[in-house]
Amino acid sequence: MRKIGIKRASHGMVHQILVLVCVMVFAGYIVSPSDTVFAAPNIMIDDEPLSTSVSPVIEEGRVLVSLEDIANLVGGQTFLDERSGSARFFAPNARFILLDGETRVMGMPDAPEQTVAPKMTDNHLFVSIRFFADVFGWGTEWNQDTRTVILREVEGVQPQEAPIEAQAISEEVDEPDPYAAIGYVPNQDEIDLLIRLTSAEAPGEPHKGQVAVAAVVLNRVRSPRFPDTITGVINQPGQFCVVANGQINRSVVSGVPAAVEEALSGSDPSQGALYFFSPSRISPSSTQTWNWINSLTILVEIGTHQFATDE
Repeated sequence: MRKIGIKRASHGMVHQILVLVCVMVFAGYIVSPSDTVFAAPNIMIDDEPLSTSVSPVIEEGRVLVSLEDIANLVGGQTFLDERSGSARFFAPNARFILLDGETRVMGMPDAPEQTVAPKMTDNHLFVSIRFFADVFGWGTEWNQDTRTVILREVEGVQPQEAPIEAQAISEEVDEPDPYAAIGYVPNQDEIDLLIRLTSAEAPGEPHKGQVAVAAVVLNRVRSPRFPDTITGVINQPGQFCVVANGQINRSVVSGVPAAVEEALSGSDPSQGALYFFSPSRISPSSTQTWNWINSLTILVEIGTHQFATDE
């Protein structure tokens, strides 16, 4: 009898809760998913709504808008690289690379800070509207009641009938194309790995020689005969002694990060080399190694290294 009483009381409590929930919904204390709290935010340019191909979203308290929609607004163009999760943005007065999940901005030294990392969703990269406001000098207002971002002072920024060609924009920019040497944007772990390899292979080499060592890795990335990523090239078995003996994990020599960045931007003092070696470190009795070296075409000598190719 006591168990039955408990069941009856439980059913009664459930009934009371259901009634209370209904009252709260009608009173507005509980918001349904269709309510504006869950709706996409709006973006206005002064008093006109911004036409977007995909709805903006809110992440970490910031309104994020599709990179393509901003490109259309300013008459620019974007190129997505799904492999690296990166996007190149070209506009008449702004040119940079953004990465999914990372706040760094590449190719634009004076770029404003991104307080929220871009987010890749369904082949669209969503970026904070505040970042673009800072890039282009727009004023911004936020209306909490209507969940609307209002852009001000968007003068001379109007959609064009046809997007500007990336090549035409590139010709107006003097700085080198970031990561042009490999055709994709490496993540920070790959860049750090290349820095450590270069440091271990060329610790006492001149700056030009360090750039050349890093460039050899990037030349391999572009070659169909080697792996197509920095990580793949460096970790390919039997290729780099410093990987096998653990010297790659030593402290990085000062100046090497700058040399690697220079190589990533397209500088190649190695003249397209796929190999480098230091003759003074190779034993005269290593007949097999010397036979292989003698089969190569030496392109240039920098510091203690010779840079070569077999193509």
